[in-house]
Amino acid sequence: MKNREKAKEIADLPVSEQVTLLRMAARDTAPRAVKGNAKNRFYAHECGLSPCVVDAMRNQGHGENFFTGRGRNSGRWYFPAEILDRGLATISSFHGRLKLYAESRQT
Repeated sequence: MKNREKAKEIADLPVSEQVTLLRMAARDTAPRAVKGNAKNRFYAHECGLSPCVVDAMRNQGHGENFFTGRGRNSGRWYFPAEILDRGLATISSFHGRLKLYAESRQT
């Protein structure tokens, strides 16, 4: 399953649940460099995830900004694909959904 397909299932959730889900997944994933590893990273905006999700994952210490052009606005935030895998595993299981519900009620 490609990263875009994984993110599609997460992008179908409401934005507040997306933020909570990927914040939880980012918290459980150790930060690591994604530069030079094109297979194990994803670009959140290209996958259809909300900009709020990008902020939530950046606040957890993840992400690298790659400049793809000459302009100041050419930066793209890439994140480890492990975060998507953990998020997808969470919404696929009953216990993960229950944990997501409890986490969303606390914030």
